[in-house]
Amino acid sequence: MDPGTSQQTPNSDTNQSKSPTPSKPIAPKPRRRRNNEAKRSRGEISCAECRRLKMKCDKQIPCGTCTRRGCANICPHGVLSGGQGSRLILADTGALHGKITQMSQRIRQLEDALGIMQADVSKDRHPLLTRELLRIKHWPEDDGKDKEHTDDTEGKEKKDERITNMINAMGTLTIGEHGEAKYFGQSAGSELDSTLDSFFDGPGPMEAIPFLPSIPGITRDNPAEGLTLLESSLPPLPRAWSLIETYYAHSSAHFRPIKRSDLVDEILTPIYRSLSSHSDEPGELARKMAHKFGVLYLIFALGALTDLTLPPFAEEAHRYFLLARNSVSVKSVTESPAIETVQALALVSSYHSLSGRKPTSETSWSFTAFSMRMALSVSAFDRDCARWGLDGRTIQRRRYIFWEIYTTDVLLSLALGRPPTISLSFVDCAFPLDEEATLADGGEHVPSFYAWKYSVAKDILGPIIEALSAAQPMKYETVLDFDRKIRQKAFPKGLNFFVTPDHEEYHDRSASIRTWLIAQYRLFPMFVIHRPYFAQALLEHPGNPFRSPYAPSFLAAYHSASLMIKRDLHYFERVPDMFLRAGGFWQHPFTAAVIMGLVVVRMPKSHMALNALGELNLVVDLFEKGAAINIRAQRGLIFLRRLRSKAQHAFFQSRTADRAGVDGVLSVFAASSTDGSEELALFGGQTKVL
Repeated sequence: MDPGTSQQTPNSDTNQSKSPTPSKPIAPKPRRRRNNEAKRSRGEISCAECRRLKMKCDKQIPCGTCTRRGCANICPHGVLSGGQGSRLILADTGALHGKITQMSQRIRQLEDALGIMQADVSKDRHPLLTRELLRIKHWPEDDGKDKEHTDDTEGKEKKDERITNMINAMGTLTIGEHGEAKYFGQSAGSELDSTLDSFFDGPGPMEAIPFLPSIPGITRDNPAEGLTLLESSLPPLPRAWSLIETYYAHSSAHFRPIKRSDLVDEILTPIYRSLSSHSDEPGELARKMAHKFGVLYLIFALGALTDLTLPPFAEEAHRYFLLARNSVSVKSVTESPAIETVQALALVSSYHSLSGRKPTSETSWSFTAFSMRMALSVSAFDRDCARWGLDGRTIQRRRYIFWEIYTTDVLLSLALGRPPTISLSFVDCAFPLDEEATLADGGEHVPSFYAWKYSVAKDILGPIIEALSAAQPMKYETVLDFDRKIRQKAFPKGLNFFVTPDHEEYHDRSASIRTWLIAQYRLFPMFVIHRPYFAQALLEHPGNPFRSPYAPSFLAAYHSASLMIKRDLHYFERVPDMFLRAGGFWQHPFTAAVIMGLVVVRMPKSHMALNALGELNLVVDLFEKGAAINIRAQRGLIFLRRLRSKAQHAFFQSRTADRAGVDGVLSVFAASSTDGSEELALFGGQTKVL
């Protein structure tokens, strides 16, 4: 006899027979129930549905009875309950809804995959992706809300046109009234938005630095005077040490083309020792070591910029920069450049990004690319030099300089939408030895910050910018593959991204900057790959971007923006004096705020709008704090205030109007520039000439 039925008492059988619509058999005790489920899984006892119906079960999985009745998918553990008439439904309504949701998500994934495959072979819509068929996966009550009111043919033409714009996104070319031109690539949406105001609206906001007198250059008529000035302008040795320590504590996390030991042993000590011994004629040492003088002065300049005992963008920093510029100009940088030539050019890039004089991402990118070109000419830094039999220290130094400059080059290229200076297909330079690695409590090797960021540059940033800047447009499946790689990239162990004020790292400036940068290395490329498709999803489906085939990018961009805003507000609260001076800091909350503002403008009735508007307000408040000091915050604030005004207008009007009024408001937005379409087009990197 079936042990699953032999345990029932007569009373329970009688009660079950009297029940007109039994929902499920009487539950055995937990241990017995587990034993019965295990036996059913092995086919030793009747399935649950045959037991409920008191039918003979062949104990196959699925059994013959369930197969004939069309419910093989619930065998052996599931049961059905009788509905009205002959209709059968799942006994658990929650399970039914969960199953429908799961199937809807699966349908959406298959539709996305089919759309991607179709886009590779044709511009026409796949027959299985018509609007009517796409509505099948939605709940019945949503069908009426999302019906298209325009003619199908007209809608298809508009959609095809938008897809064409998406595929042909080449970026934006800006041309000023005097013919000056500047190009912003597809991935430079936020950089472009924050620059257009100053590019076209005449005088921009106040300069952050007052007028500074220049230092006489080195002329051919009297070179000795300029060379002597380079030697006599060095700060006293205690001040030199202070500036060096400040640079490596506050600035080197962003960019460090020369290690502290190399700077001290090969540049600082030899220069000060020679000058104190008066072994050379005045100006002779500066002539022989001109580019080393340039490296030293640039380190002094960067140290003065981040010296918190000085006012922001102090005159001392600018003076050291001018002296560095004169040092580099003593001899040609293109004729037989040395390693210190490469380092000096790279440090010029770092100074321009921190100087605060004006938005200079373009200048920083130019000098970084130039330093990379010079590195390639210094015995091909991109090729691993171990095969040439060089000494170990030289090998490690060359590897270190190459990967430090390459990482900065791909970051700036992503920010401006430019191709990288060198493709990874031409690189076989190995990573340098990780001398700063540590051991975790369990003895596990933990890479240093620099080793980790080099691996990110090689595995993620480099391939992304090469795909974005290629002549052929990147396929959407490639975007999703990059998304997966970014999410799978593990952070170094032991990091604390969000700490409380009583934590020892809360006020540690060096630790704060490094953890902020590590988070940026994940969030920034996520923004870059999803931003064009986020914009396209809102352009195609302003009321419901989740209907777009690019819905995954919409969600990824939105959640990344929210996380970035929380991160930047947290770190600004921890070390405001540092981030007020850092021009590169402001690009990221600006990008996140643009995403939040566009969500509100295009989707004012959505459940996301309230949170997006709140986070937009937080970023505007942040920029108002930074605008008192930082020129990039000043320029970004102009755009963000205008975007917030549009967002508030859309949000509050959509909530005060009745349903008919709301439809009218949204239709006005759809037909005018106040809906953010222009911002979306620029933000998504679509082809434009302004």
